[in-house]
Amino acid sequence: MRRYFRFPIYFDDKEPIEEISIERKNSVKEFEEKVKKGEYRYIDNICLCGNRDKDMDIKISLKDRFGISVKFLLCKKC
Repeated sequence: MRRYFRFPIYFDDKEPIEEISIERKNSVKEFEEKVKKGEYRYIDNICLCGNRDKDMDIKISLKDRFGISVKFLLCKKC
């Protein structure tokens, strides 16, 4: 079987995938600071099928298009 992609496609380097404005860059920095301080926190979001086994997850990306640290996953069970 051929694999056309190597996952994760994007690693968490804190850089946006696309060009963003200075205002958005500042907002991303503010958000990341609030996460560091504990004002905001990430929560686990399990698959709709109910799978909780993290070994069954395929990490697609470790950041969003703005460079915010977030995991995009696909469930192998589905």
